[in-house]
Amino acid sequence: MLRSVIVAILTVVSFPALAVNPCLNENFKPKLQPPPPSNFLDVRRLHAMAELRSDNALKEIVEEADDPTPKFWAVAGTTPGSNPRLQKTISIVQPLTAAIVLDLKSKYARTRANDVDPSLSTAIPVPWHKAYPSGHATQSFITALAFANVFPEKSDEFMRLAAKVAINREIAGLHYTSDSDAGAVLAEQIWKAVKPACKAK
Repeated sequence: MLRSVIVAILTVVSFPALAVNPCLNENFKPKLQPPPPSNFLDVRRLHAMAELRSDNALKEIVEEADDPTPKFWAVAGTTPGSNPRLQKTISIVQPLTAAIVLDLKSKYARTRANDVDPSLSTAIPVPWHKAYPSGHATQSFITALAFANVFPEKSDEFMRLAAKVAINREIAGLHYTSDSDAGAVLAEQIWKAVKPACKAK
């Protein structure tokens, strides 16, 4: 699902168009620190994390590659059909987030780790776009926030799942830790800027 959303975003949406998005506060501007000036330490960490590619970790990485959203529904113990308002919120915030992330990736143009160090293997194919911020981290954390708004008693579980998805992208060799950290920060900023009328409760 996420992959098709991103392709659609690329063909019909540019970041300036978000200014007129009816669900986003008009004055929203993402505020991220630039990525670290050197990728060396992050790359070394990814080499170490590659040792965590157990069969179970690889299974999770593949499952989450296209769209980790079904895992959030599983944690909630319900389905999109049973919660159309929440499903609508997800269908709003995920494309919105994808557009913002892609704009920031273009802005910061951070080189992927395997391009910095070709000896770093990756568990799955590397996406075509740049590294910072992590799209999967941003999407997972904003999805967690949307679910937590409806199921606050499971807030910690949703956030742990989002962190797990982000870390799995690091284990896969696709993202630096600082990419994931930026994604978590960005997701919170976007969620706060989404108008209450567009948030399921």
